Parts: sequence; structure tokens; C-alpha cells
Amino acid sequence: MNSQDSVSYAAWYPSSGTFNSTDEKTTVTFNIPAEGNMDIMYAEPVTGMMGTGFDVMKFNHALSLFRIHVYKNTSLKWGNVKSITISGMPNVCTLTLPHSLENNTCSVEYSGTANTMQHECDVPVVQGIENKTLVKEWIAAPAPGTNGLKMLSFTVETAEGEGVAENTAGEHTLAIAQNFLPGYAYDIVIRFSDAGTVNAEVQIADWGKGSDISSDINTSGTFYDLSSTGTANCYIVTSGNFEYCFDATVKGNGNTVA
Repeated sequence: MNSQDSVSYAAWYPSSGTFNSTDEKTTVTFNIPAEGNMDIMYAEPVTGMMGTGFDVMKFNHALSLFRIHVYKNTSLKWGNVKSITISGMPNVCTLTLPHSLENNTCSVEYSGTANTMQHECDVPVVQGIENKTLVKEWIAAPAPGTNGLKMLSFTVETAEGEGVAENTAGEHTLAIAQNFLPGYAYDIVIRFSDAGTVNAEVQIADWGKGSDISSDINTSGTFYDLSSTGTANCYIVTSGNFEYCFDATVKGNGNTVA
């Protein structure tokens, strides 16, 4: 190699990843900490030479940022939030590097469901979405799922409330369906209602800008098939922020064509 030779190189962070190269592919594998405090980043290959310099290297996030907020839309006295738990999250991130000059892009894959992220707290639930409280930030892999649908499952534990909110102490299980992608920040907004129920919605933002306004990610036209595992007389959904469909050619859970 001399000063006139062209050189291509890629990069990743952190350096603690396990590097492996074979004749078929080159990978770097990372364990994703359940504490949610470590980012994983990579840069697509850049090319250059000593005399002319190199292209600018730009790093990309391989993970997502989840910000958990709480508020209530009622004057009812909900008990404080005692803990928030996100379960079933991927625990391994594998970065596949380009293996030839013809292929100059990196790919990222996630595996495992062993990560359970839990945050213990004692946070009052204040009234008004404009007063929503940021409870926790986690850096994690996009929620697991297939065909563009990712399901983020989490549990909110609350203390005993007063009035109508009595007997609401304990765990409230929620789920959000969304096409979660790496490199974006997701504001998970948990709403405590006057009916004694807990719901959640998601707002998408560019990670770099850090705002909580909707991004240009378009999820319209993507439907979750409620009958994918079998038809039924009725269906129960756990997330109110996604579009759903079901097979209407079958009556109930039988085989009669409608």
C-alpha cells in the first residue's frame, strides 16, 4: 500500500463489541445492557487516499431512545407511580459490515428477548398533558416484531389512589404497536384517566432534535391483522394508537364463509 492507494474503512462504537470475520461475512456483536444506558453506533464505509483525503464519516444510531412520561387528564387523586418495567426486549445487536467493494452498506439485526428494563420511582401523577412528567429514559433496541409491526410491552405500578381511583394500586399492563426504528426518539406518554384506567400513546421525534412532535415517519396504511392466529367472535386490542383489521370472510371462530 502506498499514498496513491484507495482505502475504505468503517467504524463502530463501543469498541467492546465482539469482532468476527469469515469468508462469508464480517460481524460485530454487542450485548445490549438492560440498564438502557449505552448507545451502539456505526458508520457506513468511507473511501479516500492520502493525497485527496477521505469522505466525511457519519455515525448512525443502531438503537432507539425511549422516554417515558406520565400525566392525568382528571382531578382524581391517582396514586404515585412506583415503577415502570419494559419486558421482552432484544438483548443482542449484531452489526454486519460490508464484505466487498460491491457491497458498501452496513446492516443491523437484533436477537433475543431477555432484556427486562425496570425503573423504581415515586413520581406523582400531575394533571394536564402540558405538565407531563418525564419519569425515565432508556436506550434500547427497537421493540421486537415482524412485518413492520413492533410491540412494546410494559407495566406501570401505582400506589393506592383516592375516590374513584381507589383500588387502582398495583400493576397496569400496557402495549404500544408501532413500527419502531433505530435512530429515533419515542416519547411514550402514559395517561391516567377519570375512569380509573391507564392508556398510552407514542410520539415520534428525531433523536438529534429531541423534540416530542410527530416525525415524518408515516405509519398510515399499515394494519395489524387481529385474525392472524385465528378468527374469533370478538377481538381485544391492547393499544389504541395503531390500525387494525381482521378476516371478515369467516363467521366468528368457525369455518363458514360470510
